[in-house]
Amino acid sequence: MIKIIENALKDLAGMQLNLESDVARTWIAEKVAAAIKEQQNITKVLTQIVPEQNIDDVITTAMQNNGYTKGDSGYEMQTGKRDIMFHTADDHKFEVTFRRIWTEDK
Repeated sequence: MIKIIENALKDLAGMQLNLESDVARTWIAEKVAAAIKEQQNITKVLTQIVPEQNIDDVITTAMQNNGYTKGDSGYEMQTGKRDIMFHTADDHKFEVTFRRIWTEDK
Protein backbone atom coordinates (compact mmCIF):
# COMPACT_ATOMS: atom_id res chain seq x y z
CA MET A 1 0.00 0.00 0.00
CA ILE A 2 2.82 2.38 0.91
CA LYS A 3 4.49 1.73 -2.47
CA ILE A 4 1.28 2.67 -4.29
CA ILE A 5 1.01 5.93 -2.37
CA GLU A 6 4.71 6.71 -2.88
CA ASN A 7 4.36 6.16 -6.63
CA ALA A 8 1.28 8.38 -6.79
CA LEU A 9 3.12 11.11 -4.90
CA LYS A 10 6.21 10.66 -7.10
CA ASP A 11 4.07 11.61 -10.10
CA LEU A 12 3.22 14.88 -8.31
CA ALA A 13 6.79 15.58 -7.13
CA GLY A 14 7.65 18.02 -9.92
CA MET A 15 4.66 20.24 -9.15
CA GLN A 16 5.04 23.02 -6.67
CA LEU A 17 1.90 22.49 -4.68
CA ASN A 18 0.97 24.57 -1.68
CA LEU A 19 -0.01 22.03 0.97
CA GLU A 20 -1.68 24.78 2.98
CA SER A 21 -4.30 24.97 0.24
CA ASP A 22 -7.45 22.90 0.77
CA VAL A 23 -7.78 22.53 -3.00
CA ALA A 24 -4.23 21.17 -3.37
CA ARG A 25 -4.62 18.71 -0.50
CA THR A 26 -7.94 17.47 -1.89
CA TRP A 27 -6.42 17.10 -5.35
CA ILE A 28 -3.49 15.08 -3.95
CA ALA A 29 -5.85 12.90 -1.91
CA GLU A 30 -7.92 12.22 -5.03
CA LYS A 31 -4.79 11.21 -6.97
CA VAL A 32 -3.71 8.82 -4.19
CA ALA A 33 -7.23 7.39 -3.87
CA ALA A 34 -7.37 6.82 -7.64
CA ALA A 35 -4.02 4.99 -7.56
CA ILE A 36 -5.21 2.76 -4.71
CA LYS A 37 -8.49 2.06 -6.50
CA GLU A 38 -6.62 1.16 -9.70
CA GLN A 39 -4.41 -1.30 -7.79
CA GLN A 40 -7.47 -2.87 -6.16
CA ASN A 41 -9.09 -3.28 -9.58
CA ILE A 42 -5.94 -4.90 -10.98
CA THR A 43 -5.82 -7.30 -8.04
CA LYS A 44 -9.50 -8.17 -8.47
CA VAL A 45 -9.04 -8.88 -12.18
CA LEU A 46 -5.93 -10.99 -11.54
CA THR A 47 -7.70 -13.18 -9.04
CA GLN A 48 -10.48 -13.76 -11.56
CA ILE A 49 -8.30 -14.65 -14.56
CA VAL A 50 -5.32 -16.48 -13.06
CA PRO A 51 -5.79 -20.24 -13.32
CA GLU A 52 -5.09 -22.22 -10.15
CA GLN A 53 -2.10 -24.06 -11.64
CA ASN A 54 -0.31 -20.76 -12.37
CA ILE A 55 -0.73 -19.22 -8.91
CA ASP A 56 2.87 -20.04 -8.01
CA ASP A 57 4.00 -18.10 -11.09
CA VAL A 58 1.98 -15.10 -9.91
CA ILE A 59 3.48 -15.31 -6.40
CA THR A 60 7.01 -15.72 -7.78
CA THR A 61 6.61 -12.77 -10.15
CA ALA A 62 5.19 -10.56 -7.40
CA MET A 63 8.04 -11.45 -5.02
CA GLN A 64 10.70 -10.96 -7.70
CA ASN A 65 9.20 -7.58 -8.63
CA ASN A 66 9.70 -6.56 -5.00
CA GLY A 67 13.36 -7.54 -4.83
CA TYR A 68 13.20 -11.17 -3.67
CA THR A 69 15.04 -14.03 -5.36
CA LYS A 70 13.36 -17.41 -5.74
CA GLY A 71 15.07 -20.30 -4.04
CA ASP A 72 13.91 -23.87 -3.45
CA SER A 73 10.30 -24.89 -3.93
CA GLY A 74 8.29 -28.03 -3.52
CA TYR A 75 4.93 -29.74 -3.49
CA GLU A 76 3.80 -32.10 -0.74
CA MET A 77 1.57 -34.75 -2.29
CA GLN A 78 -0.08 -35.87 0.95
CA THR A 79 -1.32 -32.45 2.03
CA GLY A 80 -1.44 -30.70 -1.34
CA LYS A 81 0.72 -27.84 -0.05
CA ARG A 82 3.02 -25.88 -2.32
CA ASP A 83 5.89 -23.91 -0.83
CA ILE A 84 8.36 -21.50 -2.36
CA MET A 85 11.44 -20.11 -0.61
CA PHE A 86 12.60 -16.56 -1.32
CA HIS A 87 15.59 -14.61 -0.09
CA THR A 88 16.84 -11.04 -0.13
CA ALA A 89 20.27 -9.70 -1.06
CA ASP A 90 21.14 -9.49 2.65
CA ASP A 91 20.20 -13.20 3.07
CA HIS A 92 16.87 -12.84 4.86
CA LYS A 93 14.74 -15.87 3.98
CA PHE A 94 10.98 -16.11 3.53
CA GLU A 95 8.73 -19.03 2.68
CA VAL A 96 5.35 -18.77 1.00
CA THR A 97 3.11 -21.80 1.47
CA PHE A 98 -0.29 -22.25 -0.12
CA ARG A 99 -2.82 -24.98 -0.68
CA ARG A 100 -6.31 -25.34 -2.05
CA ILE A 101 -8.99 -25.54 0.61
CA TRP A 102 -11.74 -27.93 -0.37
CA THR A 103 -15.23 -27.41 0.98
CA GLU A 104 -17.50 -30.31 1.84
CA ASP A 105 -19.99 -29.53 -0.90
CA LYS A 106 -17.42 -30.11 -3.69
